[in-house]
Amino acid sequence: MFWLIVQSVILIGLAYLIGCLIGCFARRFFMGDGTHSTSTNAPSEPSAAHGANMGAAGVGAAAAAVQTEVEETPDEIPVVVTEDPKVDMNLKPAVVKRSGASKSDLIAQQEVDIVIPEDKKADAEKADSVGDRPRVLSAPVTESPDNLKRVKGIGPKNEEKLNELGIYHFAQIAKWSQQEANWLGTFMAFPGRIEREDWINQAKSLAAGEETEFSKRVDKGNVESSL
Repeated sequence: MFWLIVQSVILIGLAYLIGCLIGCFARRFFMGDGTHSTSTNAPSEPSAAHGANMGAAGVGAAAAAVQTEVEETPDEIPVVVTEDPKVDMNLKPAVVKRSGASKSDLIAQQEVDIVIPEDKKADAEKADSVGDRPRVLSAPVTESPDNLKRVKGIGPKNEEKLNELGIYHFAQIAKWSQQEANWLGTFMAFPGRIEREDWINQAKSLAAGEETEFSKRVDKGNVESSL
């Protein structure tokens, strides 16, 4: 920026000197010994003010050129990139959220095989004989799980059991097949209850953001078993 200012001053000074020289030359040429004024009809002689005006015009043109150059030169803003050695790039969040992905999409991306505790192996084998094991999640795909107690038939104990298995969202229940419902009903020791209480259709409505008569009562705190 300093050198740009110096260059501007030099250009303005040169333009002023050139204008003065042109003015002096014109004055001497037209006002010398009269040899150039042979007729009364000759053009009027230019005055010293005319030369000064020409010099001023040159200065103005130079200044305008410098101003244009300054305006067209973008400011250079340095970009400083720093690296924090304390940041571990290998760390990954337990729940991966992708922009624009629905809850159902996130569930499909993060589903894993169900893990059966050692003390439940016999129950799992019995359930295997009548149905298929559902795919589950290792953690909710949102900051908190859905309130599964809004499904009629799922009280606090059943919600806890479902969470332990890796079932946290209405969308998971909504996509159970009949074979998966058979497996879960047998494993949780209430075969046929899922179908009788219509868990799957209730979950489909709730997953879509709709309400059921039962969920409205739960939300108002009118269902003691869901508190």
